Amino acid sequence: MKRKSKAAISADEFRVHARQAFAFLQDLGFVETLTPTATPTNPWAVWFASPSTRILVEGINFGLNSRVAMGSAQGERFENYDLDDLINVRRQAAGDTSERSSRPAGQLVQLPYYSALLQQVGEDVLRGDHTVFPSLAARVEARRAEFAAGQPPKTEA
Repeated sequence: MKRKSKAAISADEFRVHARQAFAFLQDLGFVETLTPTATPTNPWAVWFASPSTRILVEGINFGLNSRVAMGSAQGERFENYDLDDLINVRRQAAGDTSERSSRPAGQLVQLPYYSALLQQVGEDVLRGDHTVFPSLAARVEARRAEFAAGQPPKTEA
């Protein structure tokens, strides 16, 4: 007998929880906004923008995980830099070579987890200081090169 898997939460429910978890962004001048024109639409996503910065909070992996990304608010192009990359860049800059602990399981549990991490490691980015973006771009490019070379992904993030 085949078991039915538990249905993932609805896009509406995800967005409600994402708005609650990331409500602190309003205090920093962010407002909820539409998906940038040049970016594919994900119904399980909430976009926030300030005059300088965009933040994407989205459900991924068919309801298993959440993800937070950042980029400039200038133009329609979104850099889509992953919060996990920012965490690792900051750890390395501090000389920390230990592996970051795993994220908690479950989309709704991950939302407040990522909200707290963004506040801890992304304060400068949230204020519009994007000087870390070239380091994030380098991490993305290194992963692309590893993938193209058939190398397994690193498990640090």
